[in-house]
This record gives sequence, structure tokens and C-alpha cells, in this order.
Amino acid sequence: MASSTPTRPETSSPTPVEEPAREPWRRRWGEPIVVVTLLALVVSVLVGSFQALKGDIVATETSLKADIMTTETRLKADIMTTEARLKTDIVATETRLTQQIEAVDARQREDLKDLKTELKGDIADLKMELKGDIADLRADNRALNTKLDQLLDALYGANLQGAGKAPPSGGHSSG
Repeated sequence: MASSTPTRPETSSPTPVEEPAREPWRRRWGEPIVVVTLLALVVSVLVGSFQALKGDIVATETSLKADIMTTETRLKADIMTTEARLKTDIVATETRLTQQIEAVDARQREDLKDLKTELKGDIADLKMELKGDIADLRADNRALNTKLDQLLDALYGANLQGAGKAPPSGGHSSG
């Protein structure tokens, strides 16, 4: 049997096919495949850049959120610290003012006590002075009454002598 391999016709030499002349590279840029390839390349670069920009925006947003939360927490702590300090200052001021008010009240009570003591002493002195003055006035009044009685007796006696009667014994003393 004969082998089943096909036999090739033998050609002595290939006939040269003439290749078209190569076009300059500048003309090839206008071919649709080149334009589509370039557009796809530009679009992929733009999409990649957009994705990177989007990632940067997300990272920046996350960073800003963290900064905002940190700042908010710090401000809350500062507010609470300031509030506690103000409460402490208010309590200290209230205590100091209460002590000052109590000190002023104590001084006023002491001054009032001293004034009452002084007034009592002055009133006692005035009473003694008035008693002395009253006693002097009574003595003066008695002396004046005695003199008036003597004057009346003398006048009555002079009036009676002129009429011839004797003065009554004991006189007209009121006493």
C-alpha cells in the first residue's frame, strides 16, 4: 500500500508576490483602528485618572471627617473643662462673698452692740444729770417758795401793821 501522505507538488521557486509599498507612518494615524486604539487608550487613561482622583477625594473626605470628629471631641472636652472651671469659680466666689457678707454682718452686730452700750451709758449719764438738775430745781424751787413766803409774810405784816393787826403765827408757807 502506498503511504497516505499527500504529496506536494514541487515548485521550483516561489513566485514573488509583490507587496504593496508601505505607506508612511503619518498616513496610518488616520486609519480607524489606530484612531479607535488611541481613543481607547485616552479613555482608559482618563478613567484611571478619574478613579485615582475619586480615591483621593474619598481619602480626603475620610481624613476631614476624622479631623472634624477629633476637633469636635476636643472642643467638647474644652467646653466641659471650661464649664467645670467656671462652676468652681462661681462656687469659690459665692463662698468668698458669703464669708464677706457674714463678716460685715458680724461687724455691724458688734457696732450695734457697741452703739447700744454707748447709748445706754449716755442715757444713764443723762438720767443722772437730769436727776441732779431736777434736785437742783427742786432746791431752787423750795428756796424760792421760802423767799416768797417770807415776802408774803412781810407784805401781810406791813399791811396789818398799817391796819393795826398782828401777823398770824405760822405764816403763809406752802410747802
